[in-house]
Amino acid sequence: MDWKRRYPTASQNELAHAFGVDRSTITAYQREGMPYTKTDKGKENIYSLTHCHYWIVTKRYFREIKKQPPRKDALFFILFSYCSHIDATPYMPYQEWLQNAIEMAKYIDCSENDCLEVVGFLKGINEIN
Repeated sequence: MDWKRRYPTASQNELAHAFGVDRSTITAYQREGMPYTKTDKGKENIYSLTHCHYWIVTKRYFREIKKQPPRKDALFFILFSYCSHIDATPYMPYQEWLQNAIEMAKYIDCSENDCLEVVGFLKGINEIN
């Protein structure tokens, strides 16, 4: 699969601009677990706009409700936000959604089992029906 076509990428500057923050915020997000692709020394890291969007939405959600997220791994942050698409797109069957979630997990070097474990956790806290 051509990941760059499926998941558009951006530089740190482009990502900061897309989310209306400065580069130092993106650097802080990286330290907090936002996924990115590390490149050779002297080259800018690469960010998946899709994955970072889901990660940032979840980060902001928990900050707004003033609660700690029940998990802090990047895959949880991404899938927590992505699971809202089940309700937002009722025409997408669960199996199709799950296959997309597994592909998203693989993009950030997580296994299918990692994905299924997080999906099970989300089901357990009633985020996925």
